[in-house]
Amino acid sequence: MIIVDINKKDTDGEWKEFMPGLEICIRPIFRSTYHRLRDEATVEEVVIENGKEVKKTKIDPKLLETLNARQAVGDWKGVVDKKKKPLPCTDEIKDIVFDRMPGLAVWAVAEANGAGICVVKEKEARAKNLRSSHGGKKSDPKA
Repeated sequence: MIIVDINKKDTDGEWKEFMPGLEICIRPIFRSTYHRLRDEATVEEVVIENGKEVKKTKIDPKLLETLNARQAVGDWKGVVDKKKKPLPCTDEIKDIVFDRMPGLAVWAVAEANGAGICVVKEKEARAKNLRSSHGGKKSDPKA
């Protein structure tokens, strides 16, 4: 069974603890959201082909990574300046925080995509069990 909340928007979030004292409101990255972000990260460049200028588009992977992280983090509690004053959760501040704590950005995007650490560990454990478990019997190649 799969439960789908069709009313959930990509601006809705769920609070999760990244580390003691730091809570992050994780916003989902739906397929439609990813497509929008990918379009925003598409850049045009002019290249010379056979002596002619040709416009080509490509996705800027660094920009897409930044946009995904910005989308994933909707708000936060526990991000403060030197004077312990809470910092606002703006794109500019997010970029500074992600630059100093890249693990936060990676974690937030993974959580937003529904690929949290628990899910990954569960999949790894299942895969390990499948590789190492043959029901205790040796297979008979003649059978």
